[in-house]
Amino acid sequence: MAQNLKRFENKVAVVTGGSRGIGLAIAERFAQEGARVCVTANEKSVHDAAAHMRESGSMRFRRNGCDR
Repeated sequence: MAQNLKRFENKVAVVTGGSRGIGLAIAERFAQEGARVCVTANEKSVHDAAAHMRESGSMRFRRNGCDR
């Protein structure tokens, strides 16, 4: 079955804990399906996650680091 890979076009997805693991995978999938993604995490690796998503071709991404 063909999937509509733009089903989140013109939508915003906020992913908490999205700097690694399942959260990062969820953020990447939302971006692949057209969403603008805001990833938050309380660790510095959120900046690495942003770089990874940009390098993989997902430009619909915003990072937000939080203080501990």
